[in-house]
Formats: sequence, C-alpha cells, structure tokens
Amino acid sequence: MFGTRTSLTVYLLQLNVRRISHWISSDYYMFPISDPEHPRRRFPIVNIALIAISIAVFLYQFLILDDSNLTRFYNNYGVVPYELTGQGDISLMVEELKENNDRTVLGIEGVLGTLTRHADHTFGVISIHDIRNVYEGGPPSPWFTLLTSMFIHGGWLHLIGNMLFLWVFGDNLENRLGRFKYLFFYLISGFFATACQVAVNLNTGIPTIGASGAVAGVLGGYFVLFPHAQIRTLIFFFLITVVSIPAWILIGVWIIMQFFNGFISLGGEFADGVAYWAHIGGFIAGFLITVAFVGLARFKRVFHLGYK
Repeated sequence: MFGTRTSLTVYLLQLNVRRISHWISSDYYMFPISDPEHPRRRFPIVNIALIAISIAVFLYQFLILDDSNLTRFYNNYGVVPYELTGQGDISLMVEELKENNDRTVLGIEGVLGTLTRHADHTFGVISIHDIRNVYEGGPPSPWFTLLTSMFIHGGWLHLIGNMLFLWVFGDNLENRLGRFKYLFFYLISGFFATACQVAVNLNTGIPTIGASGAVAGVLGGYFVLFPHAQIRTLIFFFLITVVSIPAWILIGVWIIMQFFNGFISLGGEFADGVAYWAHIGGFIAGFLITVAFVGLARFKRVFHLGYK
C-alpha cells in the first residue's frame, strides 16, 4: 500500500524508465520474434484470449481510470504480500465501520498509513485488505488477487514484453497440450510464481502485478516440449541483427539470469523493480507440470533426440 494516491503511479513510471535505461545501457538484449510453425491441430483460442484480456484490462487502466483510481485498482487487484499473511477475524470491526459510516471514526487513512510501516499489518483483529475493502470495494478475499494480478500491467513496456513472449511461445504449447490443459497449466504456473515472490517478500506492501510469472511457466513448458526449436531472435549487440537460437539455449540463458538477479535481489523488495522470484517459480512450475503431462521418459527422448 502506498501512502499517497499517486505514489504507486510514480513508482511504476520509474520502473519502466529503469527497464528502458537498463536495456539501452546493456551491450546486448534479446527479443524473440517467432518460432517454427508446428502442425496445428487446433486454433490457439486460449492463448489469444489471455492476450486479449490483458490488453483489455490495460486499456481500461490507462484510458478510463485517473491516478487515484488507478492506484486503488493496483492495490485492490494486485497481490499485496502482507495482505496474504496478516488476515484475522474482522466481523466486529467491519460492523462498527458500517454502522458509523464515517471514515474519520478510526482515522482510516491514518490506520492504513500506520499498517504499511509495520511488519504486523493488522489493526486489532482486522486486516488491511478488509479495512480498505469496506470503503473502496475490490475482491472479497486477497487470495482472489492471485488470479486478477496476472492480467494487470504497470505500463506499456511491461505489457508488450509479456504479451510478446506469450504470443511467440504460447500457441504451440497450447496446440500440444490442448486447450483445457493449457489454461490449467497457465493459471497454476501463475499462482505458483506469485507464491514464490510472496515467500521472499512477506511483509512488503508493494502490489505484485503482471503476467510474467505465468509466462515464465510457458517458457518452462516450451523448454520441455520444444528444446531444439529454432527461435528467430532480435539481438542488440552493438548492431541490431536477427539470428536463430535453439530454444534450450535462449530459455536456458534467460532462467540462469533470473536466478542470478533473484539472489542479488534478496534483502531488497524488488531490487530493480522486477519480481525475479516470480519468474523462477513460474518457470519451475511450468517445467514440472509439463513433464507430468508428457512423462519424464518422453521429455528425455525429446531433449536428447532433438525432436521439434
């Protein structure tokens, strides 16, 4: 939770600026453009629907909501770790708030500000999520935000990066797994990714948002099923060029960097603003779920024999 109405918006703007400056200052950066077309048994309707929902939510965020409502939207529908760890029996406090119908009775803004500065984020027996929910609306439980947060993004760069990876890697994965398995796979990967990020930042009040954890799961699944697929990749290495890179190398380098940055980020809330442990958790979940779907023996055959 942020102390002012616009501080979260400012934080997200700074996050995008940091990401852009990091890319520009790096000697190289890789963007996947496309992967091989595999024989398609079904139209990737689930993958396209996931992309469409994320874009629709993003347009709603930045075309309809003003700064104060956007901040409220992030806080209500993003995952705020301490809201998941500080719940209690709230019935008596909620009834008192409703009966008085006066924000000043408990000094609600002051209470919220105090809660954000302490590890024990409860006021008596009432949680911060429920205090805010009485006045601002939002999901009935903070656990519901494990789902809603996957479709919220903090800026155009955040959205484009996630949707690009989902567009490139998700369709063939859906084609191989099937629609219902792919949807289950995507959501469970996202849930596990968020759980990992919460686990390393239990007491932070910064909302965790974005599809990157679930998309990392897609990369984990792709690594299992299509390790030798040649990914056309746009590379910035002094000069801009397009090369084909085996998926196991491209994704392997990516996950190694997530672990490297993830360990560096321990001790800080997000380091450079990126939820690396969500990426790690999502990738591990996607990898394991896919192996469970196809079987370990088949994974070994695919990886060693070079099936595409």
